[in-house]
Amino acid sequence: MSPTFVVDGKTPVISLPNNNPRRFSVISKQFDNEELNQQRAHVIDTEISQPLPSTDRNTIRRRLTQIISIVDNQNKEQTIKPKGSYLILFLLEPILTGCFLFPLLVLFWDCGWNLTVTMLNALNDYASNYNLDGLDYSEQGYGEYSPQSLMVTWVIDEIAFLIFYLGQDVLYHFLNKQKMIVKQIIVKIHIFILAFLYIIQWQMMWTILDQYTSQDWGFMFVFSLAGIFALMALTGTLSDLICAPFVVSYDSIEYCIQFECPLETEQMSRWKVNLMNFVLYEILISNITIIIWHGFYVILDQYLYPDEISKSIWICIVIGYLLYFPLMYLQYYGENKTWNNKFWTLFVSNFPQFHRNIVHALAFASCLFLWHGFWVFYDTYLRIFDKYYETYLLISLLVFIFLSVLQTFSSMNGPLKTMDDDYHFFPIYPHCYVSLVVQKLSRLSCFRSRKDQVFVIGDFEKRNKY
Repeated sequence: MSPTFVVDGKTPVISLPNNNPRRFSVISKQFDNEELNQQRAHVIDTEISQPLPSTDRNTIRRRLTQIISIVDNQNKEQTIKPKGSYLILFLLEPILTGCFLFPLLVLFWDCGWNLTVTMLNALNDYASNYNLDGLDYSEQGYGEYSPQSLMVTWVIDEIAFLIFYLGQDVLYHFLNKQKMIVKQIIVKIHIFILAFLYIIQWQMMWTILDQYTSQDWGFMFVFSLAGIFALMALTGTLSDLICAPFVVSYDSIEYCIQFECPLETEQMSRWKVNLMNFVLYEILISNITIIIWHGFYVILDQYLYPDEISKSIWICIVIGYLLYFPLMYLQYYGENKTWNNKFWTLFVSNFPQFHRNIVHALAFASCLFLWHGFWVFYDTYLRIFDKYYETYLLISLLVFIFLSVLQTFSSMNGPLKTMDDDYHFFPIYPHCYVSLVVQKLSRLSCFRSRKDQVFVIGDFEKRNKY
């Protein structure tokens, strides 16, 4: 359970979680693609000042945010219509990720967050269950966490991030030379460490906001709106507020090691590019995003049936999914202009970013309600051992193992680079984990046609090398 605003050493009977699901900027910066098939971002690599090649040696150029340069895209991407077996894939992708994978992602973040609370309790010589069990610890003199414990932990966490950013290319080239089993083990460890770094980053800043800013709803609302304007001024988009279930990832060296940089960095050395990317996303955008999430989340804590936990949980989950599914399914038809409406076509063509930011705002609302609903549910009913940290540690490891087997534990952070979406069913938020799994399964011998050895599952054929 996440730390709450403490008065006189007391915590509520049920302390609602004041947490954002995760640090979003790394996972959403890739997905604010402007008009598909019109323009793409020029992402410059380090050594040869060219975009990073994909595994099939084709250059990848992606639209990331408004702060990057635009180049013409001469290669028109073929969009597959969701018909026949492709319609099944189109329908199943959001359902499987939103209803099956997403609750597990929240569960891991909740357990990791509460383990970090246990760490803060140890650093401040508090009982391990403080701010987790809802009991009154005022007689023990417990209160706020010391600023030293928060700031020192945050600084150490940022230093670890900096090491990951500066060493990403060395690790990437090293892994390319290793055997598959060694590569997979190191990638999983890398993703696991990175997931906890994000949790600690959010936990420290969230607790600082809890302790040192006003909890009045008016202040938090205005503060969050100011964060939205700051994010718009910095990047021109709200995509950095979006996370799972709209964005999921596939565990791969191509998507989980190198942090894609949206800046124009021609003729710059690689370490300078990585340093600029670190400052932009881990110092600026992350903190702005935390401020926005914190304000709106705490308002839900305070005013959405705080004394009727079950009602609050179900309202959040229902509202979240009512926004999630239409936003996922309708983006294909809206972005590909398949609606025979002249006004809509002109609007999307002439104001693409305004249209995208409306979608991002609705997606952010969906994420906010869904994360709040599932988080409060886990905090309220998740109990196994008397010592809370034992429960959280066990569940964290089980979720890590299960999602690693499914090759999607990296969804905790989202892909660090743009994922290839062959079908383009979801052009605003490339949502292709299930598609990738289908393509990889189609390469297995049990799915091969004996007659012509074409790899198929239904009508799905292997379209790309991975």
